Amino acid sequence: MTAPLLTDKISAPTIAPDSQPQQPVIQFWVSIALVASVLAGAGAGLLIFLILPIVPNDLERTRTILMALRSPRPELHTVIFGDSVIMNGVDAGELSTERNAAMNLSSSGQTLAESALYYQELPPSVTTVVQSVRLSTLVCPQSREAALKPQAANAFRVYGYKPTPDTLQLLNVLAPAESLTPLKENVLRCAIRARWILRQWLDISARQLLRPDMDMDRAACDLLFPSPFTRPMEPAKLKVKFNWLRRQHEHGRCTLGVNAAQSIAAARKHCERAGRRFILLVAPVHPELDDLYEPSARNELKQAIQSGRFGPPGTVIDATQLLNAGDFYDEEHPGADGAHKLTRFIKQVVNES
Repeated sequence: MTAPLLTDKISAPTIAPDSQPQQPVIQFWVSIALVASVLAGAGAGLLIFLILPIVPNDLERTRTILMALRSPRPELHTVIFGDSVIMNGVDAGELSTERNAAMNLSSSGQTLAESALYYQELPPSVTTVVQSVRLSTLVCPQSREAALKPQAANAFRVYGYKPTPDTLQLLNVLAPAESLTPLKENVLRCAIRARWILRQWLDISARQLLRPDMDMDRAACDLLFPSPFTRPMEPAKLKVKFNWLRRQHEHGRCTLGVNAAQSIAAARKHCERAGRRFILLVAPVHPELDDLYEPSARNELKQAIQSGRFGPPGTVIDATQLLNAGDFYDEEHPGADGAHKLTRFIKQVVNES
């Protein structure tokens, strides 16, 4: 009788079904989790994008202006663009006539490039564009602010704005190419960039408590005379402000900038090609700040206007020295009397031209 083989006593090892590798199943659920994360992120971005247009912020006046221009207004013939100096300095109700309604489309910090974004939205009834610029942007290139701030461009995109090829061509003259990026971003990138709106929501809530002298609702929604100021600045505070501005404006000799003239010429050409009159307004300067600008710079500006460098002289309004010190709320914003003087001055030129 032969001895049993060793292999007869050892059975082959078996693996329980539950312990077998589950690689395909694991990969499937990992893929599902990744897809769900992407969809959740995209959904959150879209939700934020839908909420952002209604969140209060410093640039919500952009929404007000865009909505107004997209509504049929056959009686609208004159619009005026500019920054907070024009918000406080021009009463479009006073500028209007029975046959020629006007709107004040200025906003805080609005530059020439930002104004130009609105041009494509103007209804066919608009025949006259009054474009305001500050004296500092013409004769002090060193102190010039960014042509188109990222937040301003992003706000336009949040409020459904999309530039046309003609607008982009104009903006290539008015602003650096990189500053136009926010205008071309997709919905998700736009929502991510617009996180600043949520932060400003808190800032505005605090400002309404800290600045009872300002009517923020009027500044955001009024399309005739959006002046937010309700009383002049105290003399002591105004003096401190003047001294601070003098320190900030130590930018050397002022001279007429070539780029500024080219930008204004491009904006004028764009409006005239659309069949509209273009009137340039150089905004008022407080008399206490006259010493910031050398006499040679002012003379150069006058010569440029007379020679037609900014267009026909009859379509250029030099209001830099129009107002007295008592016509201002503070160091730069016209008060009620100053606004009345400036509006009458503009109305006269608009009617004559």
